[in-house]
Amino acid sequence: MRLVIFVLEADKRSQTDWIYIQETIRRFYEADKETSIKTIFMGGRSNYNSKPVLRSIRELKRGNSKNITVIYCVDTDRYESDHDQAKELNDISQYCSERQYELIWFCHDIEEVFIGEAISSSDKTKTANSFRKSGKIGSITETKLKRRDYAPKTSNILGVLDRIFLRKK
Repeated sequence: MRLVIFVLEADKRSQTDWIYIQETIRRFYEADKETSIKTIFMGGRSNYNSKPVLRSIRELKRGNSKNITVIYCVDTDRYESDHDQAKELNDISQYCSERQYELIWFCHDIEEVFIGEAISSSDKTKTANSFRKSGKIGSITETKLKRRDYAPKTSNILGVLDRIFLRKK
């Protein structure tokens, strides 16, 4: 049994990031009964190395096979104009690299990638649910989700998930 742990920027209550990621997995990848997928919600990007997040990762790893992949999923935010956000993004990237964790990024945020624009916090849950129900994942181009470098309204999600899951034919 293989374990894949997604560590998500969103909070546990709304789980909006997971909706977009789950729809991406459903659209592009084969179902895999040998893989268990678990989620951890950071409640904000700056909590990437907080004690509760690290404890949650440790607890999920405990008692599972050695075939474990941890994937951090974060928004780039305004990295190009905000020095603090750029530094934090770099710190997260380095943190993941040092631990052999994967890093999925969404430039500038996950809603901008999947919806095409920033969404107010109060509308994120409604918008994510509408995205799922309407099947809008079908209109998202693969090239938009397979970038190697940051560019507005893009992500590297497929490049990362291609190393973990089997693509649909």
